[in-house]
Amino acid sequence: MYINKINGRKYKNLNGLSSSLFYCGTNIIDYLVEFENFKIPKCECGENCKYMTGINFRKTCGNEKCKTNFRKKIKFTDETKELLRQKRYDFLKKKTGKTAWERRSNGDMSYLEKWFHDKCIENNLYSKYDIVNEYSVYPYFIDFAFINEKVAIELDGKIHFINNKRTDHDFKKDDFLIENGWRVFRIRFDEITNNKFNEAINFIGSNLLKNYDSRLYSYKEVIEENKKIKEIEKLKKEELKKELINEKINKVINSNIDFTKLGWVKKVSVILNISHHKTNNWMVKNMKDFYYKNCFIRGSKIKKEKEAIENRKKEYLDKQKELSLLVLNSGINFDEKGWVLKVSKILNRYRGNVYIWMAEFLPDILINSKINISKEKLELTINRFK
Repeated sequence: MYINKINGRKYKNLNGLSSSLFYCGTNIIDYLVEFENFKIPKCECGENCKYMTGINFRKTCGNEKCKTNFRKKIKFTDETKELLRQKRYDFLKKKTGKTAWERRSNGDMSYLEKWFHDKCIENNLYSKYDIVNEYSVYPYFIDFAFINEKVAIELDGKIHFINNKRTDHDFKKDDFLIENGWRVFRIRFDEITNNKFNEAINFIGSNLLKNYDSRLYSYKEVIEENKKIKEIEKLKKEELKKELINEKINKVINSNIDFTKLGWVKKVSVILNISHHKTNNWMVKNMKDFYYKNCFIRGSKIKKEKEAIENRKKEYLDKQKELSLLVLNSGINFDEKGWVLKVSKILNRYRGNVYIWMAEFLPDILINSKINISKEKLELTINRFK
């Protein structure tokens, strides 16, 4: 059984509790943090873990660096390794044609190899040069070898940028080929254009041995640039969404609609250009205070729940004010160690939550007290309640 401490009702499961909290103007995570001392799991970088559903969180914040660090720390047991081997063996047994070595055994080319092969046919390069696909230079294989000119064309897929071991293998391969008199030209998966193919033709026809360092692409820089571009695009999209939402909010507020009477939902739905069934949810998400203060909400139950929320908040604030006075008058010296335990006994709280309580109700004392938290984290916790 789950009890909603805002309205005092009982529910059999979390779904019932979460649906009731929607009408109370909160969600289940905020409710558990405020009333049940629920702690959101933290990632190694200090940020909150990525939210999934219900009360479930992922083990990292979603950043790729945190994901890779977490994967490195995972230690598989012998039982799990055997299960993975069996699954891999069963997958290869089916012969789905998805693996690279299976396509290669059937004589098929990859997407990049097909593109380069078709371009060579269009420009009649097979008649000009002696071109061999998967040419063997022990212990390596060249994607497209121009044997007459001794030029190696290497095509890099997405795996080359994901796996660091693959990049190290490519560097060793290129150094070995250059030592044996080969010239190497690489084409990335995102560079399959006519201009890049023309560069390859000019490189093949030139007799000068070009410096390979100028042709070699720094994989890490390419990955970081792509990440930065994606982050900038996300920020732009979020800013555009905020601007559109703010414009709609201003239109709703500046409209001459009487929100104290029935019929305001359909009028607002016309302004927002959404169905009238979704207007209440939109108002709760983006205009929660305005919705509960000024809007007419159908049904006496919702009004009672609304009043219960306000009463509950007032009672909660009054209790915290009384506790803050007790803490101030207790004579605790905040410049010495051990004041956290003393305050936790007065508050009847876990000592890990004392800093958060102090940041909300007694921030000035917390700043001047003796604590083991860095100034940056302390400022972040205090700014949450401003």
